[in-house]
Amino acid sequence: MTIALVFFVILFSVGPAAAAAVTSYEGKTIRFVAGTAPGGGHDTHIRAIARHLGRFVPGQPEVIVQNMAGAGGVVAGNYIYKVAKPDGLAIGFFPGGNILLDLIDQGGVEFDSRKFKWIGSASSAVATCFARHDSGVKTIDDVIGSTKPFVVGSSGRGTTMSIYPRALNSVLGTNFEVIEGYQGGSQVYLALERGEVNGVCGLFWSSIKSSRPDWVSKNFIRVFLQLGLNKEPELGSVASVMDLVKKPEDRAFLEAVFAPLRMARPFFVSPDVPGDTVKVLRQAFLDTLKDPVFIKEAEKLRLEINPTSGEEVENLIGKVFGSPPDVVKRIAELLK
Repeated sequence: MTIALVFFVILFSVGPAAAAAVTSYEGKTIRFVAGTAPGGGHDTHIRAIARHLGRFVPGQPEVIVQNMAGAGGVVAGNYIYKVAKPDGLAIGFFPGGNILLDLIDQGGVEFDSRKFKWIGSASSAVATCFARHDSGVKTIDDVIGSTKPFVVGSSGRGTTMSIYPRALNSVLGTNFEVIEGYQGGSQVYLALERGEVNGVCGLFWSSIKSSRPDWVSKNFIRVFLQLGLNKEPELGSVASVMDLVKKPEDRAFLEAVFAPLRMARPFFVSPDVPGDTVKVLRQAFLDTLKDPVFIKEAEKLRLEINPTSGEEVENLIGKVFGSPPDVVKRIAELLK
């Protein structure tokens, strides 16, 4: 169904003529084009936001979720960039790590992250590496220098579940073997439960709590490493990778690799969406995430909500693309 966004321009003047554009979504439908499969942590966050966003958009439109999984989110990014109409009715989502694929000109990436109009991110995050309780792995030392590969699952090269274990192999000398190709986080979860993989490295702590809380309560998994520039207080004494890295060049490399965690759940629209429409969507997004009704549901679902504005996301992406050439080269060697 073809959907068009209607713009109402109200002209008014006191002395010199002035104009203000008001965007109305009355009777329209906003689509969240989610570059993830149903059932994972990202999907849970997206659907919760979709249930409330319409109340804060002028005209109170319907909001639906369209899952467009593929290549770890690249398919959805390409769709928003090249196909979606720039009318503000298609809002994209993919895991933040996809900006690194863009940074290194990875084949198949047809979008420019710097040109998207970023609506904001629902949260920052701390990622984790964890093992099945029966894997024999208890600490990161069990994986560093191991002759036996520790098999982890991933849904694609642009996801943290692929990028982070490869980065650790480079910096710490771990022996992670990444099995890619699972359709979204939920399929990786099933692979772990079936014993196809030994663990996961790069899954957000908040995603574990919201999607598989029984893994923690029933001691099905053992978290052995925190990933990111910050630490998660709930994980207590679990080692943090940044405390293990000594070389300045390795720290600079990981700072760039982990930067997307500060925009862990980002939303964006086509580069050609008008500025006034972007402003409306950004405000509605932030209002949703601060709404008491939404917050109550988020707490019930164990969602981690600490929003980052669209402007802040743009600044973060600018810093990532300003990384030194040697860091970019190292990321390219990691991912290609």
